[in-house]
Amino acid sequence: MIALQERIEKFKNRTGRRPRILLTCMEKDADARVIKSIAIVYSDAGFDVDISLVCTGPEMVTGIRSLRSWQLDPQVTR
Repeated sequence: MIALQERIEKFKNRTGRRPRILLTCMEKDADARVIKSIAIVYSDAGFDVDISLVCTGPEMVTGIRSLRSWQLDPQVTR
């Protein structure tokens, strides 16, 4: 954890901001408390944490039609 916090501090010094992460539940029956617990861990480590208000699929989060097609797209992977 200390190594991660050091890397976060270096990032913050280099960019002038804390690293940011977006958390969202990908299943309709996911428990919001789990997402909030994960958010607390990342926040305590030094991240700015955004939590999606609704359960969404990967297409809604990333704006990409399919993660599989994104991973296979040669234009993206170069």
